[in-house]
Amino acid sequence: MTLRTKTVEAAPRNFSLELQQTFAEVVLGRPTAKCQHLGICKIENACTNNFLDYTQATAENRLYGLASLKDNDYFELAFPRSSLSQAVFEKHFGSGYFQLEEGFMAGPELMGRPIYLPKGRYQVKISENIVSVRFAL
Repeated sequence: MTLRTKTVEAAPRNFSLELQQTFAEVVLGRPTAKCQHLGICKIENACTNNFLDYTQATAENRLYGLASLKDNDYFELAFPRSSLSQAVFEKHFGSGYFQLEEGFMAGPELMGRPIYLPKGRYQVKISENIVSVRFAL
């Protein structure tokens, strides 16, 4: 029996193929506006969070989804479309863009390192089952 091997070139040193994911609880809105308006007010790991003490979150602006970090490439939030109310979908995702009215910093407890998302408009990907927003790093 002969085994065939394939030579694969090594990736450049500044490139990582590592993808980290965690189930996250996301509160939409601006932190400086008591979680009102457009943006991200807070993101925490859903398994170890303290959102019960976070009084600015309401059922309308609190979402659960998958947070993904591909090192040196992107940070992405993906939500089941069925979990979004029509009002939340229209306000935050319906235009095809997700608006961050101010920059947002996620602490290292979420993905093992701080993640800064600058203010701006980010394209939304909408499928039959998933609504996602990818932030380039």
